[in-house]
Amino acid sequence: MDNLRFYHINDDYIAYLSESQRYIWFNKEDKHTRPYLGVIFIINDYKYYVPLCSYKEHKHGGLVDRLDLKIIFDKGRKIAVFNGNNMIPVDDSLITLINIEIEEPKYKDLLNAELVYLRGNKEELLHDQETVYNIVVNHPDDNTKLVNRCYDFLLLEQKLKDYIAR
Repeated sequence: MDNLRFYHINDDYIAYLSESQRYIWFNKEDKHTRPYLGVIFIINDYKYYVPLCSYKEHKHGGLVDRLDLKIIFDKGRKIAVFNGNNMIPVDDSLITLINIEIEEPKYKDLLNAELVYLRGNKEELLHDQETVYNIVVNHPDDNTKLVNRCYDFLLLEQKLKDYIAR
C-alpha cells in the first residue's frame, strides 16, 4: 500500500459522478479545494480515495467513530472527519498530488497533523474500508444503515470506466 497522501480530484469527473450518484462531494471553491485522501486500498482493480472534511462541532458534534467514519484528532483536539462512506474510485489521470510544502503555514500544519493521524492508523483504516466495501457490495442486507450512508460503489466503478472511455 502506498504511503497516504492528499490529492485533488478532477472537478469534471466529480460533476460527472454527481449526475448518477447523489451527495457526491464537490471540490470547494474557496481558498482551498477539498483534499481527498490518497490511496487507501485497491479492490477489483480500482483505486479508492476517501474525502476528509474539517471538523465542525455543529455538524459533527454528535458523531462517534464507526466503520465508515473516523474523527481525526491532533493534540486532543478534533480537527477533521474521515468519511469512508463517501469513498470514490479514481484513475491516476483524475488526481493531482497536493504539495503540502507550498501551502500557507496554518493549512500546512493542519494537513500534516491529519497525515500523522491517518498514517498512524492506516492498517485499521484499510481494514475498515475493505469491510465497508464488502458489506455494501456483497452483503447489503447485513447492515442497511451502513449501505444507506454509502455510495453505490459498483455504480461508481462503472461510471469511472465510462468516464475514461469517453
